[in-house]
Amino acid sequence: MFDNLEGVVRRFYEIEDALASGALKSQELTRMTKERASIQDLVATYERYKTLQQGRDEAKAMLAEIGRAHV
Repeated sequence: MFDNLEGVVRRFYEIEDALASGALKSQELTRMTKERASIQDLVATYERYKTLQQGRDEAKAMLAEIGRAHV
């Protein structure tokens, strides 16, 4: 499941790079803009999930360290 999401995130940033390049023709620009819009919320939600997961892991590590210090 997360492998698929990673692929969507990669595609999102590929589109971002292409849009930023300014080298797209009108039809391609329209297509990529629509594709970007269709995955933007998913990418934002997944990146937020990853950030929260990292914070959780860091908090667990800190609690484990505190527990070891009191033993």
